[in-house]
Amino acid sequence: MTGEPDGPDASARAAGAPLRILLAEDSAIGRKLVSRLLEARGHTVVAAEDGAAALACLREGPFDLVLMDIEMPRMDGVEAAAQIRRRQTDAGLRLPIVALSAHDTPGDRERFLRAGMDDTLAKPIDREALFRVVERVQAQRAAGRPAAPPLFQRAEALERLEGDLELLREVAGLLRRDLPQLRRRIEDGWRRRDVADLRLAVHSLKGMVSAFTTGPLLARVRDLEALTKALAPDWEAWGRLRGDVEGLLDQLLIELREQL
Repeated sequence: MTGEPDGPDASARAAGAPLRILLAEDSAIGRKLVSRLLEARGHTVVAAEDGAAALACLREGPFDLVLMDIEMPRMDGVEAAAQIRRRQTDAGLRLPIVALSAHDTPGDRERFLRAGMDDTLAKPIDREALFRVVERVQAQRAAGRPAAPPLFQRAEALERLEGDLELLREVAGLLRRDLPQLRRRIEDGWRRRDVADLRLAVHSLKGMVSAFTTGPLLARVRDLEALTKALAPDWEAWGRLRGDVEGLLDQLLIELREQL
């Protein structure tokens, strides 16, 4: 050992490839401190002062991780995360979003997960906890993820309808018409922890999507349905699954629009 401190490149190599990180934080001091810690490890940090600015940054280029403060002016972190999940189209490459919050109770954590967050860091930020979160994302990237196959299985869907393309288009139109209301019903049932209503709503969703896909979307909807059948549902797991389902539903709608 020479006793020389590791430089940024050495730190990054030790943990994995450097990341491009979006930091949404309204405090100039907070932005400076977190950015300095991450940049010292070789990462690129783009800072935004509120949720609206973070969304604008995401439109300009890809990121590997979002660190999202919760309490910000103009648009808070919860709303920004929810909008990111609604806009995200590549369901196979879910963008990790980590909440930065001074409030770290179980109820707060559930609220953040419902909005689409993947994890939470308590403020003031502990540097080792921050590095662990970043290293998990690096490890996921290093493991590699295959490109997500299309969700809409056009040939199979047509075969089930005996080749009737017009009927398939009509059925897709019904999905686009009815899905928003069903999604709101599921969100409302989740907020109220209404297991009976969620069970019915998720069952309806399963019937809707099964006309178009038998892939990962249908599998996750079935997992949601299974959770609602438990006497005491794991609501944290339910929230994570629901976030996955929302992203996949957005992708399915895009594919239907493009192919029909």
